Amino acid sequence: MKTPTHTSYEEFVLKRTEWIKAHCITDGERQLCVRCTTPIEIIGAYLSIHDKRFDHCAGPGHVVRLVVPYCPRCEEQPEARGCLHDDIPVIGLGGLTTEWQIQLNLLRQLLEECDGPQLVLNGSWIRDTADLKQWLRAKIEEAETLGVFFSH
Repeated sequence: MKTPTHTSYEEFVLKRTEWIKAHCITDGERQLCVRCTTPIEIIGAYLSIHDKRFDHCAGPGHVVRLVVPYCPRCEEQPEARGCLHDDIPVIGLGGLTTEWQIQLNLLRQLLEECDGPQLVLNGSWIRDTADLKQWLRAKIEEAETLGVFFSH
């Protein structure tokens, strides 16, 4: 799989899920390439977040790190850097984007990924995400509380 560039977060998650379904088979705790049975590897790619309203790469300067799987025998290692182009709230009268809102959105996105077919964390495929989900929900609640406090 290639590191995403000029794509939305949702498109990337969908492509990654489709890639896993099409290219991976499960062997116990490992994922293997369906073509050559080599264990699937991952990189944690740094993805700059850009505003999709622009044709070029422009945005607030935030970076997320997301997992990109690949077969080391059938594919080249994905790039360590890429970019996502998404809707970014406008700073101004209508909507103030603050650091806590960005963190809250990233926590919500990670929680959604926990419900996907598999989740990779720190280089390991994990299936039992109950503890992670509980921790994420607590962090989301904490961020929402801070948001209510700071927005008044």
